[in-house]
Amino acid sequence: MKQYIKRYLPLASLSLALCLGGCEGNDAAGTDLPPVSVSLFTKTLSGEPESGASARRVVVLDEGGACVANYSFVPGSGALSLVPGTYRMTTLSVPTGLRGLPEAGTVSGISPDISLSFAEGEPVMPFSLSGFTELSLSAASVYTATLSPATAVLGLRVSGLPEGRSVGFTLAGMYASARLDGVYAGSRDYPVSASGETVCFPTPGVATLLYSVDGGEPRALSLGRDLKAGSRLQLELDWSEELSEISVRQVTVTSWVEGDEVNGDATLK
Repeated sequence: MKQYIKRYLPLASLSLALCLGGCEGNDAAGTDLPPVSVSLFTKTLSGEPESGASARRVVVLDEGGACVANYSFVPGSGALSLVPGTYRMTTLSVPTGLRGLPEAGTVSGISPDISLSFAEGEPVMPFSLSGFTELSLSAASVYTATLSPATAVLGLRVSGLPEGRSVGFTLAGMYASARLDGVYAGSRDYPVSASGETVCFPTPGVATLLYSVDGGEPRALSLGRDLKAGSRLQLELDWSEELSEISVRQVTVTSWVEGDEVNGDATLK
């Protein structure tokens, strides 16, 4: 099952501000025009520039769909040299453990539908995508990518659980990956912290937790809300000794700004 990231977020946007003139009558495709410099910048959804941020990766496809650049840069201090023409460009963060994107400098095998994921047993880490935008280059330019979170945060707190009893939680059926073009795909059950926050991929619909008390048989608990990219979903859960079950007391959904501290990693198995 697949969904588009842009369904969960304000539309990711990319701006191309031309620094020099000469944009009219561009028919550079197929000519021997010299390369032009493209300065690389990024900003968050709030519009704040990411100057001094960790290295980002820009991927550039030509008109035929071939990857011509896979370049790692620090926002505000990187630049590409491209022959004038029309391109599709996207930018993303590359956190530790992200799989699927070849090393910087490698262009072979890169297409919009490559999957970005994290290995089984490894934690999902916060990362962002800008989405592809088509642009035409005819002169030295500035490229600014607006990055949107591709992940979410799920926070749990259980009240009333008697001392000596334990409970484990798993987010059922979250997406397993996000493609470079912004499409989510796959399905994966993912362990989450019982008393803190866990970074996750979003869910394709209403999120469901599986919980197990003292190692017993898992039970399903609907959260009544989708877990959307860019959001922080906080759950207040209650244990009923009489019913020997957990119920949802309160759900709070807020916007999660990537870079906020996330406490309480799940133990992955």
